[in-house]
Amino acid sequence: HEMAIPHSRGMRDVEVMLAQRGQLPVDVIPYVATTDIPLVMDLGLPRIGGDLSLDGSIGARTAHLSEPYADNEGTGARYLDDDDLAEFLHNAHLAGLQVGLHVIGDAAIATGRMLSVEAATALVKGVTARARQVLPRLDLAVTVEGQEQPGDIVERIHAAAARNGGVRDLHNVTVEREADGSLHLTMHAKLPANQDVATASRTSRDLERTIRNELPEVTRIDIHLEPMEPEVVPGRDVTARNEQLAARIRKVVESHPEVRRCIDVELSDRDNKIYAHVVAEVGALNG
Repeated sequence: HEMAIPHSRGMRDVEVMLAQRGQLPVDVIPYVATTDIPLVMDLGLPRIGGDLSLDGSIGARTAHLSEPYADNEGTGARYLDDDDLAEFLHNAHLAGLQVGLHVIGDAAIATGRMLSVEAATALVKGVTARARQVLPRLDLAVTVEGQEQPGDIVERIHAAAARNGGVRDLHNVTVEREADGSLHLTMHAKLPANQDVATASRTSRDLERTIRNELPEVTRIDIHLEPMEPEVVPGRDVTARNEQLAARIRKVVESHPEVRRCIDVELSDRDNKIYAHVVAEVGALNG
């Protein structure tokens, strides 16, 4: 799997392996775990990275997590920041190199999508320098612009949720582009089964705020909360035989100032006790 760590142990192992590669009884595909692109190009390799670590491992508690470890303080380690990583990936792409990375923790995977001014400037310089190596007299002006693909939106929503923490599983994400260009998002989020309503509501608001910061063009976000491990209990639907009670519950729900409309009321009989399941559309919550 790994012969050496170049930045701490040097390149001798790699050099010996490359020199003997043709005589080995197996086909070896080397990745040099470095961000030194010129070094790898000088070796004539079409790839870089491999076990180039963005974070550590779960066992050592150094994988970068969005929440602290249950049995250890801290959230792990991060070895490359977003700007350095973006610059490295961009320059490797310009050099025609395939990149492999060691990424374990959810926080390491959910990196920010935006570059700083400094990183964008470095990318421009890299592109210009590369182009002038080929055409020294080239008069080139490079402009960095944001680019968004429709398929990227769902990935950005998942990344925002991972950075936010709290939500254990985000799924069934639907994106609707309105005629005016705004976005309507619908998604299901799983939370711990024993979480109380106040905490769940706060988690939902925090997630909505994080997504809006990531996607300012969003005008509406519908988040359906679900327990991670729903408890299975015996019961039967008794809504039809208790229509008056269901109507009274609907009226009470719709009288709440933050409720736009009551979508459904279902009554369930469990051990001779009636439980109400209410689905309602609410407006934006403050806080």
